[in-house]
Amino acid sequence: MGPPGTAGRPCVGYDMHLFSSDTKSVEEDECSNDELGRLVIKLPLPPGCFTTLWKNDQLFHDTYFTRYPGYYDTMDVGIRTADGFIETSSRADDVLNVAGHRLSGGHIEQAIVESGKVSECAVIGLKDDVKGQMPFAFIVLNKAEENTKLAFDSFKLNYFVLILSVI
Repeated sequence: MGPPGTAGRPCVGYDMHLFSSDTKSVEEDECSNDELGRLVIKLPLPPGCFTTLWKNDQLFHDTYFTRYPGYYDTMDVGIRTADGFIETSSRADDVLNVAGHRLSGGHIEQAIVESGKVSECAVIGLKDDVKGQMPFAFIVLNKAEENTKLAFDSFKLNYFVLILSVI
């Protein structure tokens, strides 16, 4: 079993890699451990994987195989630990449109969790008449922050926040 928050090591047949999210990324630009990157699977895919989209082979190829030739793009962003465990953070296309700025929900979540006060976080976009969307964070505070009003105040300055519970 892996560390909390990880799905585990890749199953047999899956040659998982993490590449830089940079659009010019190639195999040599593989992310180091504990660095956020795009999850890709080296071809050939193991048995049981999708082979096409319903009646649209070209869209399947264009969507999943053109950005990283020789790899299947999962369209997920994650981190590999030093022990080889994979933690999936978010979808690569999970974007909030806030006042004309395209913000990654996954990167907002990562910034909130890295504060050290939060153990889990999920960010969604709420409709806003002026800005289009506003980030809304569902957070679970660490036990040490349970009765700390300061923890809540520091988050509500930048995001709408709902504290779900304390771990």
